[in-house]
Formats: sequence, C-alpha cells, structure tokens
Amino acid sequence: MFNIRTIFLGLLSFYGTAVYAEPPVNGSMDCKVVDQIVIAAVDGKSKRYPGVTNKFEIGDPLLFEYQTTLGDLFLGLYDEKRTSTVINTLIDPSNAVVTFSSKSGVGLKDSRDFGSITEERIVIRSLLDMLVLHRYYKGDWSGLYVRDVPSKHATQQIAVLDCRGKDDNVTGVIKELHKTYPVSE
Repeated sequence: MFNIRTIFLGLLSFYGTAVYAEPPVNGSMDCKVVDQIVIAAVDGKSKRYPGVTNKFEIGDPLLFEYQTTLGDLFLGLYDEKRTSTVINTLIDPSNAVVTFSSKSGVGLKDSRDFGSITEERIVIRSLLDMLVLHRYYKGDWSGLYVRDVPSKHATQQIAVLDCRGKDDNVTGVIKELHKTYPVSE
C-alpha cells in the first residue's frame, strides 16, 4: 500500500538521483509517544482530554525522517499505525531563506514553514503545529509536538516523544546542507 510519504520520498529520491545524479542523504528515528494532553479553554475554564480522536495515543510508535538532496531540507514525523503524516516540511533552496548556517547545523525558512537541523536540536514549525527534538544521549532524542487542534474552542495538543536513532545520519545531512549553505563566519 502506497501512502503520501512513500510517494513523496520516492519522487524526492528520483529528483536527486535521476536528474542530477546526486543521491539523497537521509536518516530516521523510531519515536514513541510517552505522554500527551489536549487542553482547551472553554467558557473561561480549562478542560483536559487524553488525546485527539483518530490520532496517535500514548504508547504509539511514530517515525521521524530527515533528508537533504541538492540543498533542500525535508523533515517529517509519521504515524505509521494510522498511515498518516503528523507534521512535515520540505524547504526548497529556490525559496529558502537561511536563518543560520553554523558548524553545528542549518536553519531554513520559506513563506510557510521553518526547519532546522543541528547536532543537538531539530525543529519543524508550520502554521498550526511544531516539533522540537533535543538530543540527550548519543542517538537518543526527546521532544515535544504541539498542535493547534481545529475546534470551536482554543485547543492545543501537546505530546512528549522519546526517539532512538534508527539510521542516525544527522551529521551527514548537515555536511551535505553545508555544500549549499556554507557556514557563516
């Protein structure tokens, strides 16, 4: 069964290898939802929920993938149990604004999203949600996913993730990005 992520990554890989003969540099992490809360402001009071209907739950596995090909930056978190995208971004170099390029990593934004990858922190920010991962030991990362839940009340979903490097290649992705976005002095 093909899903959007598979097709998207396949096209991205084809774009990098067939057109420019440059293979993508990528990596991935297996993540687990260790806690979450959904909180809403209802008539001046807070209301708490354990989760969002038909979305990931505490204990569920998620997959985080990162990739670069010819200066683009792709970051994505997926719920494989429900074959759905949690959050992702693809920042193309033709639309990218460099927010930073240092020895430790690169940050890029376009008109819609922000993405950064460093040796110690990975961030995706979009209009309605955000993912922040921090390395806490070698290939182990912890993070927060925050989402503005569409509702008639102001509602936020906050999930705590624990991630383990599956194909740990953060350093390789950063080195490849530096070819397009040299380190600022």
